[in-house]
Amino acid sequence: MVEGENKLVYFEESHHDGIARVHLLFEKSHFVVRDFLKVLGCFRYFFLNGPARMYEKVDEEFDFFSELIRKNWGSHINQVFVMLERFIDGGSWLGLMMAA
Repeated sequence: MVEGENKLVYFEESHHDGIARVHLLFEKSHFVVRDFLKVLGCFRYFFLNGPARMYEKVDEEFDFFSELIRKNWGSHINQVFVMLERFIDGGSWLGLMMAA
């Protein structure tokens, strides 16, 4: 994460033991960073307060998933992942489109 208000993502390449590595650096204002911090805050709340208490309202989509996590808090993590996988839309993945 880097300072910045333009919601940009920077790509850097490095090499380690002869293997090329690509690093993505997100500006603090980027939605990926903001969403990640919201999720961390939600999990922190559940770890500190337990799943019996509802998390504060954020927005409709976030509230849906935080409630799903809260209701399945005692479930095995593999079951939670399988449940969450049902909501992944292959067309919504982030990607880099290269011109042909």
